[in-house]
Amino acid sequence: MRPVVDPRDIAAVAVAALTEPGHAGQVYTVTGPEALSAAEQTAVLAEILGCPLRFEEITPERARADLERFGVEPELAAAIMALRATALESFTSVVHPTVAAVTGRAPRSFQEWAFEYRAEFTAAQ
Repeated sequence: MRPVVDPRDIAAVAVAALTEPGHAGQVYTVTGPEALSAAEQTAVLAEILGCPLRFEEITPERARADLERFGVEPELAAAIMALRATALESFTSVVHPTVAAVTGRAPRSFQEWAFEYRAEFTAAQ
C-alpha cells in the first residue's frame, strides 16, 4: 500500500515552500490522500481506461532474476531490490496531511490523476 502522490501536488508544495515565508528548515513528507495497493491502482486504471488489466505480484527472487535476465548488472539488480524492500516497509503506507497543510487544498487522488492522464495511456495503443 502506498499513498500515491500526484506530481503536481509535489510541485505545489515545493512552490509554496520556496516562495512563501515560514518554511525555512522544514522537512515535508508529501503523499496522496489514500494508500492503495498495486492491485488497487491497476483496478482504477482498468476502470478509467475501459479495458481489462491484471496485476500479478512476483517474488523478490524472480524480480531480481528478471532484472539480470534483461541485462541489469548483478550489483545494480541487488541495489534495486534493496530499494524495493525499503519501499515495502510499513512507513510507505502512511498518509500525511502535508499537501493540505502547505497548499490549503486537498491532494489529488490516484483516480483523479488517472482520469486526467487517460489520453496518455491510450495514445500508445
